Amino acid sequence: MKAVEFAPLARDEFDAAVDWYESQAEGVGRRFVQSVAEALDQIAEAPLECPVWGEDPRFRKAVVHRERRDSRYQCG
Repeated sequence: MKAVEFAPLARDEFDAAVDWYESQAEGVGRRFVQSVAEALDQIAEAPLECPVWGEDPRFRKAVVHRERRDSRYQCG
């Protein structure tokens, strides 16, 4: 299984989102990190299930949804 990596600008955006969520309510940033980590683990197991993002086939798109306390992800 190949590791999933963030592009540098995506990492910066992710870190800023974590900080913002945590500033809204304690623990929300941590739950966001957990949701994204779970999605990344699933993507690493089956990356071709997610559509190509843009023109470069190395990049895939997945959307992390949060509903109440549960999280799920969806490719596409």
